[in-house]
Amino acid sequence: MLEANVHPFALRIGHVGEMYTDGTQINSSAVKIPYEVRFTSKISNEFDSAKEFDSEGNQIMWYDQLKDAHELGDTIYEVHALTAPEALGGELVKIADINLMTELHTSRWADENLYFRHKGLYWDFRYWPKDWRHHERAWNFHMMNPKTDTVPAGWPTDDDEKAKAMYEDQVANYGCPFAWLLQ
Repeated sequence: MLEANVHPFALRIGHVGEMYTDGTQINSSAVKIPYEVRFTSKISNEFDSAKEFDSEGNQIMWYDQLKDAHELGDTIYEVHALTAPEALGGELVKIADINLMTELHTSRWADENLYFRHKGLYWDFRYWPKDWRHHERAWNFHMMNPKTDTVPAGWPTDDDEKAKAMYEDQVANYGCPFAWLLQ
């Protein structure tokens, strides 16, 4: 990810502050956005790495467990906004709950066709005060800096075959090659 973006763990959020609810554009000098938005999962603690099986010995997929465990109105995420960088006195303020308004559904069409275009964080810089723009942050990686240009512990770095085997194992067992990061 670092080869394509120096901010691989941050995405633009400014677009949510660029328009009024009726769809008219807000003057860019009037746009006010938080420094950071954090989504805290209310459901992540419900799952562990142990696989669950039905009475016939078939694995119950995590998304089926999720559908069975939640009802209309359940809060699945809390949303918090950071008012400024923490080092500059920013405070974390709860701004929303994300609640289920319909039952959860799976969709092959969505799996194969739904795409969210993520714009880079730098698009938000025009809305930030100058002291925010120059503030160093953990998500600000420098590709030439050996302290930040490293692979997290756990992924084989010295053997391509081991890395390939781990990748294939993660996809086969969890459907995601990055599952090891979610431990």
